[in-house]
Amino acid sequence: MPARFRLDINATEAVRMISEHFDTRTRINMKLALDRVCRNRPGGEEHGFRRTVAENIIRCALAGRTGIGQLVDAGERAMITTRVEREPA
Repeated sequence: MPARFRLDINATEAVRMISEHFDTRTRINMKLALDRVCRNRPGGEEHGFRRTVAENIIRCALAGRTGIGQLVDAGERAMITTRVEREPA
């Protein structure tokens, strides 16, 4: 998968895809990771920010890394990448 893979599907398709690909424990871990990464962060409730973090968490889970720590790390990496991309050169 490309490093900047985007989930170019609508919300209904995304929910269906996640439900089909991941068991209940993984889905719970993914939700917890998203909430942990976005909580108390500037812009953490903005849709675009959460989407970027969620996409990285989904990529991590699709690669078979489904532990809460692994998913949080993936979300944190997305946050760092997003911040670097926003900073002027």
